[in-house]
Amino acid sequence: MTEKTQKKCLILCASVCIGRQISSLLKEKCGWQIYMVHSGTQAYARLSKDAIDVVVANIEAQPLAGLDFLEYCHRHYPLVTTYGIAPENNLFLQKLACATGGCRGFFYTRDNSAIIDCNRGMAAEISAIVLGLPEGKTVPNATKKAIPATRHLRKQEVERTSQSALEE
Repeated sequence: MTEKTQKKCLILCASVCIGRQISSLLKEKCGWQIYMVHSGTQAYARLSKDAIDVVVANIEAQPLAGLDFLEYCHRHYPLVTTYGIAPENNLFLQKLACATGGCRGFFYTRDNSAIIDCNRGMAAEISAIVLGLPEGKTVPNATKKAIPATRHLRKQEVERTSQSALEE
């Protein structure tokens, strides 16, 4: 029997409050080992030092250059999965993060505050997985559909939607 290795996640976030919320979610619900950094310099140093599996970076905070860091990870560490932290309403940055940084999803801040919206995005997806909800379903009281965790799930969702449209 092989032992399952614990994923290592690097969180780049200027806000300690946001960083701790995401860290708690990933540590408690997924059992991941978390490294939280608050500067680009710390992030690059940690990435070169440890075998990181997942990177979560704030793509809106200017001094951090989180978007640049995600792009660097995507280009130089293609096996690292990347996610962004963003306000829900900044679609331009979200599309840019997906295109250049390979982002697979987002942790959304609630109304540009320091609170992660647990009913949307990756926070809702993680909670749904832990609760054992069917694919594509999110936690109860979710107001809108969460972004699927992987491109594979997005493809399945598009195929399912296309199929149901054909059947109607």
